[in-house]
Amino acid sequence: MDSNDKDRGTIKWTSMMMPEHVAMLKDYLKNEYEAEEKPIMDEQVMEQIFMSIEESCEQHQTIDLHVHEKIKREKIRGRVTYIHFLDRYILMDTEQLFKRKIKFEDVVGMEFVE
Repeated sequence: MDSNDKDRGTIKWTSMMMPEHVAMLKDYLKNEYEAEEKPIMDEQVMEQIFMSIEESCEQHQTIDLHVHEKIKREKIRGRVTYIHFLDRYILMDTEQLFKRKIKFEDVVGMEFVE
């Protein structure tokens, strides 16, 4: 072997990856490290949350709804416009002026906004 040969380490392998694959890998690693487990909710706590949601719907109050979707917890601020008990979802008018459909099983908390 010649002493002038230099190993470029990982640099030589990065040229073999497409930019889409690099972006997907970065996104995967970001989600992997930021993932939160969905809390296990007690039936009585859930019943209390949904009674408060019904009350806010009747009184047209703005609420913060805490939702666990996929890997993260998210806070959605808005007004509940419709609760569909048969299909188990809530319709909300959010502050961003669009309607949002939220499944019952994704709800993990709720707060009234003053």
